[in-house]
Amino acid sequence: MKNNKINKEETLEKFSKLMDIVESLRGENGCPWDKKQTHSSLKGSLLEEAKEATEAIQIWEERQDIDPLVEELGDVLFHILLHSQIGKEEGSFELADVIDAISFKMVHRHPHVFDRENYEKETVHKTWAELKAEEKALKEQRKSFEKE
Repeated sequence: MKNNKINKEETLEKFSKLMDIVESLRGENGCPWDKKQTHSSLKGSLLEEAKEATEAIQIWEERQDIDPLVEELGDVLFHILLHSQIGKEEGSFELADVIDAISFKMVHRHPHVFDRENYEKETVHKTWAELKAEEKALKEQRKSFEKE
């Protein structure tokens, strides 16, 4: 299953194909089960897939068998894409919003990696919790700005 030769461009092509699959599953001629799902109806199965992913990590730790982890992470990824497709259909959010949110969060929480120039001066003593609180305040500011 391991393929170290796939580059970013090939990965993006595969990701795009998976997005198309999810859109088709929810489309006019799609799967009846997938078409009727909502964020709420998927809560239990998302939790189950996350649990199965953690179990697959345990399998890897015990037997160095990576295949179950690859499979279960795929299931979790499918859920992320399915929720994003539902959000897109509802007009509430789409995958790009999810990617923007996690990108912002990771850059903000890792100033020692992404803002080395100012890190020592301003944030060397900030804890993860302080960064998280700052992030929430910024999110609220952004929401109020978007309403104006």
